Amino acid sequence: MSVLARTLPPHGKARGPGCWVVVACVASIACAPAEPETRWHESAWAASRPALVAFLEELATLSDTRIAREARTALGALPDCPVLGARAPAGDPVPGLEALACLAPDDPLGQEVADAALVFQWAQSPAWRLRGRGVRDAEGWKFEARWEDPPSAGPLALLVPSTRAPGPDRLAASGRLVHLRMRPEGGLDLAALAPPGSQGDRLFRLRSGLFAAAILAGDFEAAIYEPESDGDAPRVAIALGIRSRATAAPAVERFVADLRTTWSVTPSPLSTPQGDGACLLGLRLLPEFAPCYVTGEEALWVSWNPASLRQAIATPASTTASRDVGRASLDLRAIETTDALLARASGVEGAPTPLDWPWEHAELELQRAEDGVQIGLSLRTANPPPVAAAVHR
Repeated sequence: MSVLARTLPPHGKARGPGCWVVVACVASIACAPAEPETRWHESAWAASRPALVAFLEELATLSDTRIAREARTALGALPDCPVLGARAPAGDPVPGLEALACLAPDDPLGQEVADAALVFQWAQSPAWRLRGRGVRDAEGWKFEARWEDPPSAGPLALLVPSTRAPGPDRLAASGRLVHLRMRPEGGLDLAALAPPGSQGDRLFRLRSGLFAAAILAGDFEAAIYEPESDGDAPRVAIALGIRSRATAAPAVERFVADLRTTWSVTPSPLSTPQGDGACLLGLRLLPEFAPCYVTGEEALWVSWNPASLRQAIATPASTTASRDVGRASLDLRAIETTDALLARASGVEGAPTPLDWPWEHAELELQRAEDGVQIGLSLRTANPPPVAAAVHR
């Protein structure tokens, strides 16, 4: 089972959620801005045959997952032509591999492949498009895309970066498996994302004043760390920028008091160099879940449990402000190692085989542009091909 699955409550027997974190990024970003005179009004993608073969061969190594099986099936049935493409049938959001066909030399979709290995457009609506391209070099895959007319409200708006820099990292870098750093353009009003009566509102009081824009400064950071020891769940922590400790600290206390009217928890006070806080012991909702918080001068740290908090603030965070981009990174080699440790520690017969990633590292960058959001995704290949073997049309 993927290490990322261990950070969430179980939902059926879905396989390899960690795989889909990256594959979903690729499926949505394996793309590039087309020239202004070429406008697509459909969801479609195209690739040179060598590029498509290389990418499918990498996906086929993702153990016994659906995406790997589909990639192997597609490899065995690829038409023998220089450029292939697929268009989504009416009503379908993304064309699948089964829709692959040879593209004629004068096909506008195929002509987009002239200077790239892959091109893609996801047309969710006439005004909501993700368009881009990808190339493969000696280090791996690099994708660039433009997200046109991104939403200004709702959960997806959290991925629309501000032109203001997110600021320095507040979570320790050592041992990070996954890291996300963002300052959304519309701020971070988490209370507005939890409808009245929703599960987040009922269980965790996400409509509390603590999570309103008046308290939060608008930037946030999240990290998943390696387990503290074999058999433990990965450690999780977030850091929320706050406007001031004077307003945030009372809001935290009110939040905890309100939480105690529903859940039987015992706050255990703690003091750290970053500030004071507490761990809420006895909240037996999820495995190893005993959330801790610390309120500092400019940030509120919240963790899955005491071990997560110790890891998150164990070493000084970066003192250098980030560039004005949102950023997410995954250490896929470390995730692979952690998955194997968790699988062995589970002792469950027939447990899923840990994923053997074809990439070592994935990094996603989002930057606000005048016409939308510029997106960059890099997948560093575990066994990169020689430069001469880099795929081109």
